[in-house]
Amino acid sequence: MNNKNLPNLVVSIFPFILLTCLRPCNTTNPSSKKPEFRGIFVFGNSILDNGNNNFLNTALKANYLPYGIDFQFGATGRFTNNKNLVDHIGDILKLPLIPAFSNPQSKGVAISQGVNHASAGSGILDATGSNMELYNIGARKFAFLNIGPLGCSPMARASMRNKECNEALNYAAFLFNIQLIQMLDVITTQMPGFQSVVVNVFQITLEFIRNPSFGGFSDVSSSCCEVSEQSGGVLCKGGGSVCSNRTSFLFFDGLHPTEALYGIVATRAYYSNSTSEVYPFNIQRLAQV
Repeated sequence: MNNKNLPNLVVSIFPFILLTCLRPCNTTNPSSKKPEFRGIFVFGNSILDNGNNNFLNTALKANYLPYGIDFQFGATGRFTNNKNLVDHIGDILKLPLIPAFSNPQSKGVAISQGVNHASAGSGILDATGSNMELYNIGARKFAFLNIGPLGCSPMARASMRNKECNEALNYAAFLFNIQLIQMLDVITTQMPGFQSVVVNVFQITLEFIRNPSFGGFSDVSSSCCEVSEQSGGVLCKGGGSVCSNRTSFLFFDGLHPTEALYGIVATRAYYSNSTSEVYPFNIQRLAQV
C-alpha cells in the first residue's frame, strides 16, 4: 500500500477513539497557521457507526426513526438524533461527512478523504488489531477516547432500585481508563515515533451529570426516545415517542448520547488545554508535534 495515498487522520473507537497521522501532520495551508488533516479513517463501535451495520447481518441497527430525527439525511445508521462524534470532529477539521465502509457506493472518489469502518457491537480486539496494522503502515499519532461513565446511562440506572448511577460499572470504567494510560506509556517506549492523546470522556460526561446546567442540560438520567424492551432498554423503539427538547437531554437512547454531548466532547478534544479533559495535550497540538 502506498502511504502517500492515505488520509492524514484515522479515527477508531472501542472503547477509545483513535486519531492517527499516516503522514506528517504539521503540513499547513499557506493561508492558515492551523495544521490540517486531509482525511479521516474511522474504526470503532456504535459511538462512531454512521451506517455500516445497515449492510451487515445484525440486529444492532439505527436506520429507523427516531434515530436521525434531526439529521439532514434522516435515519442513516447513526445511534443518535443528529451528527455523532466523528461527524463533529470532521466539522472542526473542515472535512465532508465520511462514508460508511460497508456501503457499496463507498469507493473511488467517495473515499478520497477517508472512510468509516466503525460498527455497532464491535469488540476491543477488533480495534486493537486495526490499530497495530495502522502503525505498521505508518500511523504514528493517536488520540484515544476513554470509556464514559457507563453506570450513569439510562440503561444502567433502570436496573438500580433508586434509579441512581451504578457505581460498580463506573468504577470498572475508571479502572480501565487508568490502565489505558499506563498501557500507552509502555507503548510509547516500545513503538518508535508513537504519540498519543487521551480524551477523558468519562470526566467530561460526569461533569454534566453532576452539574447539568454547565452544558445546558435539564435531563441527564433519562433517554430522549422511548426505548425498546426487546433491546434490553438500549435502543430506541421504532416509531416510538421522542422528546421535543433534544438539546436538553444528555442521552438519546438507553446508552448513546445526544448530538449535544457529542459536540461538546469533540470541541474539548480539539481545543481544551485542561489535562483533566485531554491528556497530555489536545488534538490540535497533536497535529503540530
